[in-house]
Amino acid sequence: MKIKNILLWRELPYLDESIRGYMIRLSQANYTTPQKLYKLALIKGSESNNLLMANNEVDISTLSQLTDAKNEVLLRSTFYYEFGQYISVDEKILRLIRAFGMCSIGYSQICPKCLIESPHHRKHWEIRVSTTCHIHHCNLIKICPKCKYLITSQRHFVTHCDCMFDLRRCGVQRVEETETYLARWLYEKLYCSQITSPFRSEKINELSLRHVLYLHLILSYYITHILSSNVRINYSEASRSVYSQEAAIKAFQMLLNWPRAFHNFIDSYRMIPNLTSFIREPSNQLGSFPVSFLRNFNFPVYSFVVNEFLNYCEDKSTDVPFLKDVKMKFEKRLSRIGKYIDFTALDKEYIKFPTALSILGISEYIMTHLIELEVITMVRDINGWRYCTLESIKKIQGVFEKEIPLIANTKETITFRGIQELLGKKIRVSEFIVAILEQRIQPCGTLKEEIGLNRLIFRVKDVIPLF
Repeated sequence: MKIKNILLWRELPYLDESIRGYMIRLSQANYTTPQKLYKLALIKGSESNNLLMANNEVDISTLSQLTDAKNEVLLRSTFYYEFGQYISVDEKILRLIRAFGMCSIGYSQICPKCLIESPHHRKHWEIRVSTTCHIHHCNLIKICPKCKYLITSQRHFVTHCDCMFDLRRCGVQRVEETETYLARWLYEKLYCSQITSPFRSEKINELSLRHVLYLHLILSYYITHILSSNVRINYSEASRSVYSQEAAIKAFQMLLNWPRAFHNFIDSYRMIPNLTSFIREPSNQLGSFPVSFLRNFNFPVYSFVVNEFLNYCEDKSTDVPFLKDVKMKFEKRLSRIGKYIDFTALDKEYIKFPTALSILGISEYIMTHLIELEVITMVRDINGWRYCTLESIKKIQGVFEKEIPLIANTKETITFRGIQELLGKKIRVSEFIVAILEQRIQPCGTLKEEIGLNRLIFRVKDVIPLF
């Protein structure tokens, strides 16, 4: 007779409890550690980090057996029903939510006053952009005031940091009620069957939780550009920025007052210093924003967002003439994205995206920026496969195909492969490539053993003036 493994202490998760908090509570009650409990439940490696199930499904059948709780009850403590089950239709959206919208395994946030009332880790605390408690009107705590380390989601006790500081004793910072609107909406959306939507726009009211959260994340990202006066901040940097909480609050306020607040946001974005420093059309005060914006919202569910940007350009074009040209190019790009290319007839004009990467010797990240800067033209076929126009690739090929004998001391030079270290975060590699194409900098030699742009060598003294 096979003996059934089961924990001595068993209890169902609370309605608003996170699955990771439930694992801490289980391990604490059964005199073990979360790490050992994960192992006992056969939740290994990356699965423990993905246990929230924002863009996946983890097998929790063993955990169900150990706790004598039904799978459906445990899944309620994850985000499978809100996010994970839709991975087949919203992969890109959920991948970004998982990466930048959720707390990681080494990062957690808590409300000390909530823990006093009931010592369990709330599910809504796992949503990273929700940084306040709508019940107690205070900021959530992310760092232990004693050891100064981040509070982790695999700590040994729900109420204590691993340094044994009682998190219920943390001081709290009060916030205005307006700063808790996002937290309140998330709470009601997660746990209440019927809620009164706070959004003025019917289009936003019709969106699901995952679609509102993605829209909020992207807008927060752009607002961080405004607050930091730096458009080169990436998603990861924006989510960890000192401006992240302010950006999240402003983004939700924008959604509450859509579309008027969105128009005000575009006005502010146009004012970012050096927004167009590497754009070849100085009159375009939006830089590569329209391309980035379309790439992020090129989904049928966000057609109203794309149309609102066109409405902004139309409304403002009389006072701001360059917006007429921006609108025309945006519509042209939009129509091109919406059409399928017949590559059986035009195969000589296009090459596959991976082939283009191999020819140029650059990463997909750099290629994406070159597409945003309109240096490279990309289209898709009916199956969604990406292709680049051969003409735009050949233009860059012309830079590195010819042999250039090195005429400088090697100690005073740098290769293209090492250029990122020299550039730092002052300018992007894609912007450096634009400078090469515009002959603002020229290579002083080539390497025979390398391919693509990695063949190029530059004088350090020629590179430094670019930034």
